[in-house]
Amino acid sequence: MDKYLLVKGTAGLGNRIFALVTAILYARISGRILAVDWRDSYYSSDGQNVFFDLFELQNTPFIKTIPEAASIYPWRWLGRMDESIGQAIAKDVELLDTMGQAVLRKYAYDVRKVNYPEDIVIAAGYNEEIDRLRPAFSGEYQHFKKSPKGSIFRETFHRHLRLAPAIQDRIESFKRQHFTDQPTIGIHIRQSDKAISYPWYKRALANHVERYPNSRIFLATDNRDVETEISSLYPHVSVVDKWLPPPGVKAHGNTTCPDLKEHAIEALLDLFLLTSCNHLIYSRTTSFGLLAGYISLAPVEHHFDIQTYNDQRKKGLKQRIATITRKIKHTYNYCMGLIKLGDS
Repeated sequence: MDKYLLVKGTAGLGNRIFALVTAILYARISGRILAVDWRDSYYSSDGQNVFFDLFELQNTPFIKTIPEAASIYPWRWLGRMDESIGQAIAKDVELLDTMGQAVLRKYAYDVRKVNYPEDIVIAAGYNEEIDRLRPAFSGEYQHFKKSPKGSIFRETFHRHLRLAPAIQDRIESFKRQHFTDQPTIGIHIRQSDKAISYPWYKRALANHVERYPNSRIFLATDNRDVETEISSLYPHVSVVDKWLPPPGVKAHGNTTCPDLKEHAIEALLDLFLLTSCNHLIYSRTTSFGLLAGYISLAPVEHHFDIQTYNDQRKKGLKQRIATITRKIKHTYNYCMGLIKLGDS
């Protein structure tokens, strides 16, 4: 009898793609048929599964319907397969005071276990878990054992996921209009409910423009004010025309969005246009930025993570502390030498 891995959509686009790529690897390793359920209210307005309007699965067995079987892991999904992860958790009185990953562990598989006996195993999460899955790599995935996580993610993503043709056509049309023979600097700026250090983004962009003065800029952001400012600072800035909430308000999972599926498509346009740029500026502290870095087609040496500034600050602080500590020790030893000399 066939066994399945059913992936429930969780959180925003970057998060659910991280979880999906992990699930694809798990399904391949465990010999399960993949099913993806993105009917939740983040990107579906009418309860329809939007996944196959966004992506095509390749090189792995899958079904487009929700599987039916006698046994399910975790057991909490029995009789509730049509619910989203949010709906299921909201009804679970045992977990009302529990948050985050602790909840998901009750409603999802453990990727370290690839021999569940149940017919259906549920995947639900918002992070990639490649390192936790790494011990199970064998056979055609043996070469992943010692590969960098980013390389594993990128190879899996590009091998098994392809954009729906209509979305790919929109991307190619945008590139023909805005991407020229000149290098393009792609920058993702997160400034909504989670505001990453804006001055660092601007500093990184200014440095890149100075280094590559003839470049064009592709900006992906969730803040209309950022669009306005960056476009006023540089002459060749292109953006995807998309719905955005008022500045400072979260974009994904926003109930005021007029068209949730179109919102997901617009996010995919941003993502794949970023990955097509010659240079990429992002923050690894955002799932969307980190995802762009993982799957970017630009050479790694053309990626710039703005958290580098924070890393440099911490390194400088550690060096200053070490210098002060050495001076204190030197002064202490000198004073102790004087005291001993006086005693003698």
